[in-house]
Amino acid sequence: MTLKYVLFNSVFVFIVAFLTYFYGAFNLLYEYDITRVSFLIFGIYVVSTIYLGIKRGAANLAFIHFISNRLTSLGLIGTVIGIYMLLHAVGASNLTDISQVVPPLFKGMSTVLVTTLFGMLFSILMDFQIAFVYGNNNEDD
Repeated sequence: MTLKYVLFNSVFVFIVAFLTYFYGAFNLLYEYDITRVSFLIFGIYVVSTIYLGIKRGAANLAFIHFISNRLTSLGLIGTVIGIYMLLHAVGASNLTDISQVVPPLFKGMSTVLVTTLFGMLFSILMDFQIAFVYGNNNEDD
């Protein structure tokens, strides 16, 4: 079980490090998600993963599944905030000059897409982690 945990999370850390080093993933995320909900989702995922590593066989998997579902909910909350920002930008601007409306629209839309993506992605990753590491309880690795 420990070997599977280390393997799964080593691949995850490698992918995050690769995206950060070569593409500036965290800088892009900071720029495109002004609500910072995606950082919250990422942080909850990391803490839950550490919890799974510390507890190993004694981990409360029902609680981790609950956390996984809440990651999707947090992504949807970021989506609602992004849509609000988008609509607020349109309502507060002068529609005769479209060049003033476009930048806030893109900020709101990027927040919608990033938070939805992060919520769904990390929920799926958490579920895959549980299935991969704890899927077969009869194995003792």
